[in-house]
Amino acid sequence: MKIGLVGFAGSGKTTLLAEWLAHRGSDDPPVGWVSLDAGDNEPAIFWTCIIRALQKIDPALGQHAVGAMQAGAAPDVPMLTSLVNEIAMIGRDAVLILDDYHAIETPAVHTALAFFLDHLPGHMHVIIATRVDPV
Repeated sequence: MKIGLVGFAGSGKTTLLAEWLAHRGSDDPPVGWVSLDAGDNEPAIFWTCIIRALQKIDPALGQHAVGAMQAGAAPDVPMLTSLVNEIAMIGRDAVLILDDYHAIETPAVHTALAFFLDHLPGHMHVIIATRVDPV
Protein backbone atom coordinates (compact mmCIF):
# COMPACT_ATOMS: atom_id res chain seq x y z
CA MET A 1 0.00 0.00 0.00
CA LYS A 2 1.28 3.44 -0.93
CA ILE A 3 -0.18 6.50 0.81
CA GLY A 4 0.41 10.15 -0.01
CA LEU A 5 0.00 12.73 2.73
CA VAL A 6 -0.15 16.13 1.02
CA GLY A 7 -0.53 19.45 2.81
CA PHE A 8 0.90 22.94 3.06
CA ALA A 9 3.86 23.82 5.30
CA GLY A 10 2.85 23.65 8.95
CA SER A 11 -0.30 21.62 8.34
CA GLY A 12 0.86 18.85 10.68
CA LYS A 13 1.95 16.04 8.34
CA THR A 14 5.10 15.21 10.29
CA THR A 15 3.34 15.66 13.63
CA LEU A 16 0.57 13.31 12.54
CA LEU A 17 3.07 10.65 11.51
CA ALA A 18 5.10 11.08 14.72
CA GLU A 19 1.95 10.73 16.83
CA TRP A 20 0.91 7.62 14.91
CA LEU A 21 4.38 6.16 15.43
CA ALA A 22 4.33 6.97 19.15
CA HIS A 23 1.00 5.20 19.66
CA ARG A 24 1.71 2.01 17.79
CA GLY A 25 1.67 -1.29 19.62
CA SER A 26 4.46 -3.82 19.95
CA ASP A 27 2.72 -6.09 17.45
CA ASP A 28 2.59 -3.41 14.75
CA PRO A 29 4.91 -3.64 11.74
CA PRO A 30 8.39 -2.11 12.02
CA VAL A 31 8.90 1.37 10.57
CA GLY A 32 11.77 3.05 8.75
CA TRP A 33 11.60 6.86 8.54
CA VAL A 34 13.51 9.23 6.25
CA SER A 35 13.33 13.01 6.72
CA LEU A 36 14.40 14.37 3.35
CA ASP A 37 15.93 17.74 2.50
CA ALA A 38 17.45 19.47 -0.52
CA GLY A 39 20.78 17.75 0.10
CA ASP A 40 19.16 14.40 -0.72
CA ASN A 41 18.60 15.22 -4.41
CA GLU A 42 21.72 13.33 -5.49
CA PRO A 43 20.50 9.79 -6.38
CA ALA A 44 23.20 7.96 -4.41
CA ILE A 45 22.53 10.07 -1.32
CA PHE A 46 18.76 9.64 -1.67
CA TRP A 47 18.99 5.85 -1.99
CA THR A 48 21.51 5.58 0.82
CA CYS A 49 18.99 7.43 3.05
CA ILE A 50 16.20 5.09 1.93
CA ILE A 51 18.30 2.00 2.58
CA ARG A 52 19.43 3.24 6.00
CA ALA A 53 15.74 3.69 6.91
CA LEU A 54 14.95 0.20 5.59
CA GLN A 55 17.76 -1.16 7.77
CA LYS A 56 15.74 -0.04 10.81
CA ILE A 57 13.26 -2.68 9.64
CA ASP A 58 15.88 -5.30 8.82
CA PRO A 59 19.61 -4.53 9.23
CA ALA A 60 20.54 -6.83 6.33
CA LEU A 61 18.52 -4.88 3.73
CA GLY A 62 20.52 -3.09 1.06
CA GLN A 63 24.02 -3.74 2.39
CA HIS A 64 25.33 -4.62 -1.08
CA ALA A 65 23.68 -1.56 -2.65
CA VAL A 66 25.10 0.84 -0.06
CA GLY A 67 28.56 -0.64 -0.50
CA ALA A 68 28.31 -0.32 -4.28
CA MET A 69 27.19 3.30 -4.06
CA GLN A 70 29.96 4.13 -1.59
CA ALA A 71 32.37 2.70 -4.16
CA GLY A 72 30.94 5.08 -6.78
CA ALA A 73 28.25 2.99 -8.48
CA ALA A 74 25.13 4.87 -9.49
CA PRO A 75 21.75 3.56 -8.34
CA ASP A 76 20.25 1.76 -11.33
CA VAL A 77 17.43 -0.64 -12.18
CA PRO A 78 19.42 -3.80 -11.30
CA MET A 79 20.38 -2.32 -7.92
CA LEU A 80 16.79 -1.30 -7.18
CA THR A 81 15.51 -4.68 -8.36
CA SER A 82 17.91 -6.38 -5.99
CA LEU A 83 16.71 -4.15 -3.15
CA VAL A 84 13.06 -4.94 -3.95
CA ASN A 85 13.91 -8.65 -3.95
CA GLU A 86 15.57 -8.31 -0.54
CA ILE A 87 12.46 -6.55 0.79
CA ALA A 88 10.32 -9.37 -0.58
CA MET A 89 12.39 -11.84 1.42
CA ILE A 90 11.61 -10.23 4.81
CA GLY A 91 8.11 -11.69 4.43
CA ARG A 92 6.36 -9.50 6.98
CA ASP A 93 4.56 -6.17 6.93
CA ALA A 94 6.74 -3.11 7.26
CA VAL A 95 6.33 0.64 6.76
CA LEU A 96 8.66 3.13 5.08
CA ILE A 97 7.95 6.83 5.68
CA LEU A 98 9.38 9.43 3.30
CA ASP A 99 8.88 12.77 5.03
CA ASP A 100 9.30 16.11 3.21
CA TYR A 101 9.46 14.49 -0.22
CA HIS A 102 8.75 17.94 -1.75
CA ALA A 103 12.46 18.68 -1.16
CA ILE A 104 13.32 16.20 -3.91
CA GLU A 105 13.45 17.84 -7.33
CA THR A 106 15.77 15.58 -9.31
CA PRO A 107 13.89 13.80 -12.14
CA ALA A 108 16.18 10.76 -11.91
CA VAL A 109 15.22 10.31 -8.25
CA HIS A 110 11.50 10.62 -9.06
CA THR A 111 11.82 8.07 -11.87
CA ALA A 112 13.78 5.62 -9.73
CA LEU A 113 11.33 5.97 -6.84
CA ALA A 114 8.40 5.34 -9.19
CA PHE A 115 10.10 2.14 -10.37
CA PHE A 116 10.77 1.12 -6.77
CA LEU A 117 7.16 1.77 -5.67
CA ASP A 118 5.74 -0.04 -8.70
CA HIS A 119 7.70 -3.19 -7.86
CA LEU A 120 7.50 -3.34 -4.07
CA PRO A 121 5.83 -6.39 -2.57
CA GLY A 122 2.45 -5.88 -0.93
CA HIS A 123 3.78 -6.24 2.61
CA MET A 124 5.90 -3.06 2.28
CA HIS A 125 3.75 -0.01 2.95
CA VAL A 126 5.07 3.42 1.94
CA ILE A 127 3.85 6.76 3.26
CA ILE A 128 5.02 9.86 1.42
CA ALA A 129 4.51 13.17 3.24
CA THR A 130 4.91 16.18 0.98
CA ARG A 131 3.73 19.71 0.30
CA VAL A 132 2.97 18.98 -3.36
CA ASP A 133 1.41 16.02 -5.13
CA PRO A 134 4.37 13.86 -6.21
CA VAL A 135 2.47 12.44 -9.21
